[in-house]
Amino acid sequence: MRKMKIDQFKAKYAFNERREFLFDELERFIKKVDEFLSPYLLAVYGSYITNKPAPGDIDVILHGFVKQEKLLDWAPGTLQCQCYIHVMSDITSYTLYEKKLKDISVIISDLCNTEENKAENFNISSYVEILI
Repeated sequence: MRKMKIDQFKAKYAFNERREFLFDELERFIKKVDEFLSPYLLAVYGSYITNKPAPGDIDVILHGFVKQEKLLDWAPGTLQCQCYIHVMSDITSYTLYEKKLKDISVIISDLCNTEENKAENFNISSYVEILI
């Protein structure tokens, strides 16, 4: 696991035309997330954080809380975007609880250990947490 600011992430991983395109899609996604969630954590895993020249998409883990003023606009598919960003999320829209984020490693462990993901041998061994 590494932590990077978004500009550092771009400098390291958007090193060709395909990757720049995918990074632009990620930035659009983050703008939408910024509109609806606060606080939140975001991590990228999968082929985008390798040296693969042309990854098909960017795999994202997202954990956060819906902003109180956006609760009426919120629905589970609100953050869905084009097929270039694949999102696994843990988002809470309840306002009764203290808005305390779990560590991203806990979220990833929880997602990897669902019965469905265990049955598919799904595992995230490497990821980059984006510091927004």
